[in-house]
Amino acid sequence: MPTREQLIIDPPHIDPPRTDPPRDGARPYPGLSDAARARQQESLRKLRSELIAEGAEPGHHLPELERRASTWPATPGRRRDFLLDTGAVFSLSSNPNLLVDYIDLLDRTFDASLLIPIVVIGEVITDEPRDVPIRRLIDAVTGGREDGYVQLTDEIAKRAGALLYQVRQSPAPIDDIDAPIDAMVVATAEDLSADSAVTILTTDPEEIGALVGVTERTNIAVDVP
Repeated sequence: MPTREQLIIDPPHIDPPRTDPPRDGARPYPGLSDAARARQQESLRKLRSELIAEGAEPGHHLPELERRASTWPATPGRRRDFLLDTGAVFSLSSNPNLLVDYIDLLDRTFDASLLIPIVVIGEVITDEPRDVPIRRLIDAVTGGREDGYVQLTDEIAKRAGALLYQVRQSPAPIDDIDAPIDAMVVATAEDLSADSAVTILTTDPEEIGALVGVTERTNIAVDVP
């Protein structure tokens, strides 16, 4: 059996990897435009300054994050999308030190953006007071617009169903309750990966890793925040 760290760094592949095809010109890149990425970077830097002023201490996690990032599969250039699943939103919003170091990792190492699949919002927002740090993170990611959300399209939903069906034919661990959302997150990452390297931040690396393996994409990493 592979170790947990192996699953995080090198998700299992069911078949040999294929070469990623170029995106159809009729299908726009679903991530951030250059202008939107610049706006998000400024918003995240502002959040970083606010968190430090409130007592967050940068640097605790950064060396380990940089070590793990050096192992992630990539495409040419520094461009990388970080896709947050439900557990990642909870983890980053509840740990200011960790969030500050992720912002530094994005700023120093990659031409990067944070993205949240719109389906994740239905799992993290309760309209209760505990939402405050979650909404703060979401506001920084989206800039109060729709920039940082990745919408669920018909194509992504159908692809999620196909991925889920395929992985259920394997011995991979799959949770019947969480699996549909996880499959939508991975289908979103697959769509993004036609144009950019992708890192899925997740607290369920085994299930996400199994779904990523089915995509056969070679530039999607799976990591735990």
